[in-house]
Amino acid sequence: MQIEQYTPQHLDAIVRLSLRAWTPVFESIQNAMDADVYQVWIPRATRGKICTKSQLPKSSTTQTD
Repeated sequence: MQIEQYTPQHLDAIVRLSLRAWTPVFESIQNAMDADVYQVWIPRATRGKICTKSQLPKSSTTQTD
């Protein structure tokens, strides 16, 4: 394992890792929640769907610290 300072080149890998880690959590919540409420409560970008850099909040793509 190597720990590196964040650079914008890391963003895609971080997003992929985060989506993989959170997908089971969101699936569990979806199973326990009314489907219509879930669609409103959980934004698309956090449901493990395809998410491009342009769909991320601006602060996620510009923050470097």
